Amino acid sequence: KKSDSLGAEGSGIKGQKMDNTGIMIDWIKRNSLRINQAKFMTEDELLNKYIIGEFRYNPDKPEYSEEYEKIKKIAMGEK
Repeated sequence: KKSDSLGAEGSGIKGQKMDNTGIMIDWIKRNSLRINQAKFMTEDELLNKYIIGEFRYNPDKPEYSEEYEKIKKIAMGEK
């Protein structure tokens, strides 16, 4: 799988290089769907699409970077 043809597999379309941000943004727009759109689509329509959802903040869960720092300290033998 080549990164310059992502999303083009099985479509008969030759992929293009994503050598600038404009091309990359266009690719993301063409190949991603919101979760509420995907609910009404068939599996064939969803082929080679990336479904994106919602990010939710939950104050009861630990923050990722703080937990990662704790794990790094444990791995290095620090307390």
